[in-house]
Amino acid sequence: MRYPERGGVGRRQAFTLLEIPVILLTVGVAIAAAISALTHGLSGIRRNSSILIAKTAVMRQMELQRNRTFDQILALAPSTPFTIGLESLPGATGAVYVENPYLGSANLLNMTVRVTDDHGQVWREATLISR
Repeated sequence: MRYPERGGVGRRQAFTLLEIPVILLTVGVAIAAAISALTHGLSGIRRNSSILIAKTAVMRQMELQRNRTFDQILALAPSTPFTIGLESLPGATGAVYVENPYLGSANLLNMTVRVTDDHGQVWREATLISR
């Protein structure tokens, strides 16, 4: 069956003047959201990298100190700065703190390794050392 044509003019498939600004606005918002997500993701990756470097430096320094004798650790008291492992973290400082006597015992030390970055964030690990 054939349908009659309406006035000889068929309907054209195109966007109206109202649809074009709505589509452009939607695409613009989507692009802005994608750029924002990308920049936040990259800054998170950079921050996580700094955290990993600081934690690794703390653990490495703690293991170096644990390999020393009680008297060698005692010689570090009250604090000794270190830079091993902090080369990739500009502005960070590291220190080993030794508390002696700990809990009134001359045979017990409290050793804390601490790294502070330039934003004031602190990472630390503590352990007790006995003679």
